[in-house]
Amino acid sequence: MIPIPSSARPGDVRWEPAFLELAHGLVRLEAKTRVITRLTGLSTRRVRELYRVLQGKGASPGPVRQSSAQFFAVPSASTSSVWTLHCATFVACYEEIGNACDVRLNRGWQLLMAFTTYSSLYANAGPLAIGRRLDVNLAYALLVHAGFLESRQAELQRVRCATCMLRYLVVRSLPLERQKCPVCSISTNHLRLARQGFRA
Repeated sequence: MIPIPSSARPGDVRWEPAFLELAHGLVRLEAKTRVITRLTGLSTRRVRELYRVLQGKGASPGPVRQSSAQFFAVPSASTSSVWTLHCATFVACYEEIGNACDVRLNRGWQLLMAFTTYSSLYANAGPLAIGRRLDVNLAYALLVHAGFLESRQAELQRVRCATCMLRYLVVRSLPLERQKCPVCSISTNHLRLARQGFRA
């Protein structure tokens, strides 16, 4: 795909093919209609037509799920350290793709490339590929909370673990000492289980 700079506008005939290609990629990932219209400038009607042609069905119904910042950074009863590692990996992909280019990129194009990279990293990741993974709509919501897609103050930021050097996500409004590095948490849990198995 041709990189789309942030200066490109959907109504510019020079960039119309690139924005249409971006829309095709997002439709194939089953992004919500509202997400695609926001990122490409295409009308809702055009996006629905693309869904019928490319997917053979209508667009996925319902609003864009925003969740909360904690959902992406703090393990809970419904998530785990593996999940927060997935989220940190995706944000790292998004940032690194932006850093690799000499010009600022269109946010939709950068999201699509980051999600494609993230998906390929976890395609054959063994135990880390098991369980909940980001879909493109949750990836969009994650970037909103991290301050990449909207002008509001970011609720999430990345900090570097002093032990393993991973940059992981934390919620700005929560005490840092309560938010553990996912890799170190996974390693600690594996060691605990190994010791339990050895004693048994």
